[in-house]
Amino acid sequence: MFLIIATILNLFNTTTQNPQNKIVFYNIDDFVTLEINDLIIYQNKSNENAPDIYKEINLDPHLKEGINKVIIRLRNQPCDDCPYNPWSLGFEIHKKGDYFDEYFKESNGEDETDGEKIVWTYDWKIE
Repeated sequence: MFLIIATILNLFNTTTQNPQNKIVFYNIDDFVTLEINDLIIYQNKSNENAPDIYKEINLDPHLKEGINKVIIRLRNQPCDDCPYNPWSLGFEIHKKGDYFDEYFKESNGEDETDGEKIVWTYDWKIE
């Protein structure tokens, strides 16, 4: 009986610690929102707007069989006292336990204004 319970707990821990499908954010400046099928899965807090933030989001509990619409939005916070207002976002995509793709974008010196900067949309298929 103990062995059965230990095995079930081990499977649960493995699933939650090693997601098969995940997005890893880094270089968030300023705010990022992750939506799956029109539901907000993650939004960073205002005290997290630092380029050294590394945030792993497990998508497994939110993905359903078929096509899932994944949307990532970056918003640049207004900064009236700043001589310039740069923004950036980087993220990795991991599918079926493997690295799949990576995306990094930052302001180029000309588009350093507030507002929504990046909208990334992906159809994530689960079979």
